[in-house]
Amino acid sequence: LANFDNLAIKAGNRIEFMNSMAIKPRGRLTIDAPDIVLGAASVVDLDAMYVNLGNGDPIKQELAAAATAGDGVLNVAAGLIDLTGRFALSGVKQASLISTGDVRLAGVADAKLDLVGGMDSAGDLLIEAAQVYATTLSEYGLQSSKADGTIRIAGLPDGQGGIYVPPVPLSGAGSVTVQADFIEQGGVLRAPLGRIVLAANKGLTLEDGSLTSVSAEGMAIPFGRVQNGRSWVYDFYTLDEQGNQSVRSRTLYSGDDGVVDLPAKEIQLIGTSTEVRLGAKVDLSGGGDLVGYEFAAGPGG
Repeated sequence: LANFDNLAIKAGNRIEFMNSMAIKPRGRLTIDAPDIVLGAASVVDLDAMYVNLGNGDPIKQELAAAATAGDGVLNVAAGLIDLTGRFALSGVKQASLISTGDVRLAGVADAKLDLVGGMDSAGDLLIEAAQVYATTLSEYGLQSSKADGTIRIAGLPDGQGGIYVPPVPLSGAGSVTVQADFIEQGGVLRAPLGRIVLAANKGLTLEDGSLTSVSAEGMAIPFGRVQNGRSWVYDFYTLDEQGNQSVRSRTLYSGDDGVVDLPAKEIQLIGTSTEVRLGAKVDLSGGGDLVGYEFAAGPGG
């Protein structure tokens, strides 16, 4: 499938690739279902300028089942990759997500307006990108249930023998959790003003040149709006099947009770064996702000 500009494949329960194939539209490619399955020993190549892989339907988030093992191989190549919502990647022994730009981890709003998502795989996972990060307020997990399975994050070369470190994204207060028997963090993994958990059942390695950071590095990140000078809210816009737009607001801070609904800035490194190699950087430094705006009418409105 290579003669499309943009292609979206969506199913309410599962999308199954029975045989080896290559899908290579020129522009955007979306594969959207709670369960994405590869047939026995199939090799599936997805290649586009932009690839969105996951489950973007708010009412289908609970349909994502635990991933099952298999012998398939999934190769995704793009200039930008989004992983969206909760979904399972089944029948896969090896998945490779290769981006010449970023890999973004985007949750989907639940009834409480928490942005939750995660990719569950029963195979090894490689993510290679300029940087990997959670979008604003997203709580996203990457998990491999394979025995002795590995999740590896790799960066892009900077042309001088090191890893290219791009600017901090304008994304704040998200969280990233990575779970596998073995975790190899060799790239740029970020959750500005948020939370990162690397939980290895066996071995965790932070490689030379890697950056694991919750610092905003002095950036002012746009983040919601202020109501009446007292409450700080974040708006969520949705479209129904008829294309009508509605908005719901999550309160981040209320001047009435003083409660702040934001994650603590932290990094957790968990592993039976943990190796932090020379040149690896873990950044919990301060600096940067989440900035809300408020429109104040002037004289005459």
